[in-house]
Amino acid sequence: MAKDPAFLFYYQDFLVGIDDMTNEEAGAYIRCLCHQAAKSTISEKHMIKICLRQDVYDVVRGKFISAPDGNLINERLQLEINKRIAFAESRRNNRLKKSSDKHMSNISSSYDKHMENENENENEIVIKDEIENKKRESKKFNPPSEDDVHNYMAQYVMQKRLHWSDEKISSEASNFVNFYESKGWIVGKITMRSWEASARNWVNNNDKFEKEKSHTHGNSKATQREQQLNQFRQQVYTPDDQLRDIQQHLTLNRNT
Repeated sequence: MAKDPAFLFYYQDFLVGIDDMTNEEAGAYIRCLCHQAAKSTISEKHMIKICLRQDVYDVVRGKFISAPDGNLINERLQLEINKRIAFAESRRNNRLKKSSDKHMSNISSSYDKHMENENENENEIVIKDEIENKKRESKKFNPPSEDDVHNYMAQYVMQKRLHWSDEKISSEASNFVNFYESKGWIVGKITMRSWEASARNWVNNNDKFEKEKSHTHGNSKATQREQQLNQFRQQVYTPDDQLRDIQQHLTLNRNT
């Protein structure tokens, strides 16, 4: 049997699953899923090559488990692939068993019934998966301490070559922990899965805000200095001074 070129993609589940990922992490994640669908598993070496950076790899690797062959698989994707294979095989067997015209006339009704049963079973599995995923999420996530966040932010700031003092890092680490503690470590509507990804977004957004604030403040100060200079010019060089200079210039021209 030829390799199935497609798999069911539940976009709502996927969006929930990548809610706390950056665009770079989500892009690497979907590429790894596609390689698993094509090769049945994905090697750790291949995943590292796709992710490029250690922090991206750490987030994506958390979505996969070890397979019997030593490679990695995503459990949900493997479940959907197996269900699709089983469904295609059952359709094929039904057609082989009903080869006569009499039996062929019943294929449509049997197919509809099979589809209804398949959809019902699939919906039950999806609901159970969602419940189990929420239970695992609530059990797996351990909120970081302020020291954990401080150390991680310090490494990330150094990596990004941002000019943050240790006092600034300590302040933002405290703000980060206080903010998410007040929300019960919830991102959107689900429990945070990767506080490291959220900490990176926190640093990036803070740095962007500070740059915009500095740019706006700089323009404001330049405008203020220009206004002060104009006022000084008006005070020092009055219209009478201008008239006196013109008269002196005309007198000099007549003498020459």
